[in-house]
Amino acid sequence: MSHAPTALAVYSASDPIRQNSHAICVDGLNVAGLSMAVLYQEMTTSMPAFDPTSSKTSAVNFLDFPAFLLARYATVAEVEKDLQQTLQVVWATRYNAVGRLVSQGAQDAPPLHVTVHDVTGASLVLQFRDGGLQALHNPLGVLANQPFLQQQLQHHENWMQAHNLTATTAPSGQKWPLPGDYSSLSRFTRMAMVRAATLATCWPTTAGNETQLLSPGALPSEQYPEHSPALLAVLGIVQAAYLPRGIDDDGQAASTNAADREVTPYSTLRDHVSRVFYYR
Repeated sequence: MSHAPTALAVYSASDPIRQNSHAICVDGLNVAGLSMAVLYQEMTTSMPAFDPTSSKTSAVNFLDFPAFLLARYATVAEVEKDLQQTLQVVWATRYNAVGRLVSQGAQDAPPLHVTVHDVTGASLVLQFRDGGLQALHNPLGVLANQPFLQQQLQHHENWMQAHNLTATTAPSGQKWPLPGDYSSLSRFTRMAMVRAATLATCWPTTAGNETQLLSPGALPSEQYPEHSPALLAVLGIVQAAYLPRGIDDDGQAASTNAADREVTPYSTLRDHVSRVFYYR
């Protein structure tokens, strides 16, 4: 899901980044089944510059990083290995104007973080904190805008414990108390709990015309019938976290932040097995 204006485009594997192109990839899936999405993260206040003394001798500017991920990698494990051993993700000062535009003049670097998923189900969150990049495994596979992933996971654990459940409890007929407000923390826990309930449910092997609600011209029920139930399940999960107009990402109604940018205008679904990217 996104709160940002976006254009849908398809790039060939032979020319994924494109020199002199001003397009910035914020959501995508490649032919290997690796996907990534860029999310707003207001606690990201800076990104590191290139360090010529680092043992990581390769570098990519953050604005090119999402397309670079899709062009170069097939799995989360490959991404994590290079980030640990060879690759710096940096911010070049010549793009400060872009950072100030995204942050509405608050800072030079854009306040963003990245989530990466692959066909194995692995999930990695890439966030900038304390002057550096953190690559964190995401055991729940969901992510909201803020705060940092560690705090989102802690809030989820606290919520579950407050209702006599554990963070990894699987639903088995007991009351499933979802948080109801629209703050990032509540939306994170709501998505995680709906996902857990979905995984514990036996979905039918075929689906009806509901999948026609997805991308125009793409009918999963006809083209990928074995995956239709899963797509419908995911659609239910993401709809549980849609941000409606009039409420901002902190869960406040009629605040100065509840403008056009604080709304969910579109959502994407990614079939990592069939390598199909749907939008809605």
